[in-house]
Amino acid sequence: MFKGKKESKKDKKKKKKDKKTSKRKDSSGPPNETPPQAPQNSFPSPSMGSGGNPPPKKDVPEEEGIVFMDEKDPATGRYPIKGGTLEKLVERLTYHKYSDQKYTKAFMLTFRSFTTSSDLLDMLEARFNLEAPEGEDEEEFNQRIRRVVRLR
Repeated sequence: MFKGKKESKKDKKKKKKDKKTSKRKDSSGPPNETPPQAPQNSFPSPSMGSGGNPPPKKDVPEEEGIVFMDEKDPATGRYPIKGGTLEKLVERLTYHKYSDQKYTKAFMLTFRSFTTSSDLLDMLEARFNLEAPEGEDEEEFNQRIRRVVRLR
């Protein structure tokens, strides 16, 4: 049996520490070499917009509070809705210019994940009782917009 000098706890910790630092040095290359970094003066490519995001498509509609897909729906020729504020989503649900059955189905299947039934009902009621903007003829607004919104 070997009866040599016993290793102290301090010596064991030092050996472990030395092994860890040597592994780090081996995996990252020579100890004085710094890892490569992106150049400081890099600019986004011409195909990228500000902040590194792709530039918006020129014909995609832009409306505050609503986001549209980048590609038109071939069946309708319109840009499908990707997301938006609850107010804008309900507005599009009862949109006076056109009806989008795909959007209506998707909305009715998913609205419970982002609002409650009672909140939706309140917003639909407010949309049903839509007031004419100031300065617009009440009768014309009723025929052109309010009647269509109420039917949807």
